[in-house]
Amino acid sequence: MFCTGKKSQEIIGKIISKCYDARFYLQKLAEGKRNHAENHARVVHAYINLKDLSPNRRIFLVVSILVRAGFKIHIRLRLRQYLRWNKYGKAILEYPTVYPVNSAPTRYDLYVTDTEERNIVKTIHVHYGTDDLTKEEIARSLYFPIMQHPNLLKYEMDREELPDYASYDRDILIFFAGNMDQATYDKTHFQTTYGIENRYILARALIESQVLSGTVKFYTSYRAFIKDLEAGLLADKVVLFDASVDRIPQEQWLPLMGRSTFFLALPGYTQPFCHNIVEAMMTATVPVTEYGHLFFPVLRHGKESIQFSGMNEFIQTIKEICDGRYNAMLHELRNSAQTYYRQHLSLDAAAESLLSFFGGKEAETSLVIARAV
Repeated sequence: MFCTGKKSQEIIGKIISKCYDARFYLQKLAEGKRNHAENHARVVHAYINLKDLSPNRRIFLVVSILVRAGFKIHIRLRLRQYLRWNKYGKAILEYPTVYPVNSAPTRYDLYVTDTEERNIVKTIHVHYGTDDLTKEEIARSLYFPIMQHPNLLKYEMDREELPDYASYDRDILIFFAGNMDQATYDKTHFQTTYGIENRYILARALIESQVLSGTVKFYTSYRAFIKDLEAGLLADKVVLFDASVDRIPQEQWLPLMGRSTFFLALPGYTQPFCHNIVEAMMTATVPVTEYGHLFFPVLRHGKESIQFSGMNEFIQTIKEICDGRYNAMLHELRNSAQTYYRQHLSLDAAAESLLSFFGGKEAETSLVIARAV
């Protein structure tokens, strides 16, 4: 039986999209061969040979760091693998200095792999996950477990200079926006594995708190949220926005973050690390978090973050912020948060660390990225 109507159009659309993707891949493949054959002495080449080619944000993060560091990149990637990739995987080849290859190039200066394989050139072993690492191993590695969302990494890559977020007026006291679906985020392993509360439990505790009654504003509508914000009603409020019900437009995310004094950095889906804590510090917004100890260097309470431990301390910490305990420190807190981002979490910081290794005496190192980013 032939498909008709809307279903037929969807199938034709997918076929056309695959054809465009295949043509783009083949163009990049040919372009990479031509450019590599030129073999300019001043160009440094990196060869990425990953066993795990799952089309996820981790690969995008690895490639983005190498691009920022100035490498011309050849990634072992066959056409059938590329066609199965999602938008984050396919976005890799949109970088003008990234090319697919079917086998190792004849010359390269840096080898990037997710196996224990050794190479005659400088080698970076990509390590997914932080749970099994000692402090000493972390200190020796290129430790960038989490960075911005891929869309915002591209935003940073495309701009020579970011806005002066530190100068923004702050008309939200404490802000959180993200998926708060119970089935997705009410995970018991956060307590057993990491000793922290999960996102859903912390969010519900705020909404149901009698101590904070009248202070917490819970939104499931972007329009209602923006209406109250523009009316100046949120400068002393704790704002929770459930992104599982409605969405904040991507182009408004960083500006909204930059209008918040504090950001409630609740844990991610399977692990504590979540993009939003990095995006908060990028905009000189002070993170309130229970997992600052997982960063390296650790996030310090009263310096670049506000820390809490356990449910009772969580509610008390939020109340202290609302009561103005940290008001006299806000300028220092904001500057320290943004400085930490620039020195330890930004693309430039990652690229500088990579280049320091590349120009140093060590033959190999590890690039540590959280298991699910």
